[in-house]
Amino acid sequence: MALSVCSASFILKETPPRRLPPSAIARPSMARVVSNSHQKSFRPPREVENQVSHSMLPEKMEIFKSLEGWAQNNVLCLLKLVESSWQPQDFLPDPVLEDFYVQIEELRQRAKEIPDDYYVVLVGDMITEEALPT
Repeated sequence: MALSVCSASFILKETPPRRLPPSAIARPSMARVVSNSHQKSFRPPREVENQVSHSMLPEKMEIFKSLEGWAQNNVLCLLKLVESSWQPQDFLPDPVLEDFYVQIEELRQRAKEIPDDYYVVLVGDMITEEALPT
């Protein structure tokens, strides 16, 4: 089977350049925005003078201010101290102890049979609990 290639000559006509409408010139194309997006430096938002930090009506603010004493006497007394709350690292060996690596190895041996699914749930729960206050 033979393949023949024929050469063709093209005649290019000189055409006048097309002009874009002003709306296309004013707005950059998506490709240009994406390619230049990594070059822009981060600028924090400017602070606005007399910016309102809440959107409550004065009547509602008055109600909440009147409840401050009640909340302090009836709600805050029910909260536990931060020092008495446990943290996940409380159940890990103390790294400053001499037998830290031995304790870690014992912990690994005890946890060897736990399925990976349990670890995924444990890590997800710890991340969620840590992010709750924020």
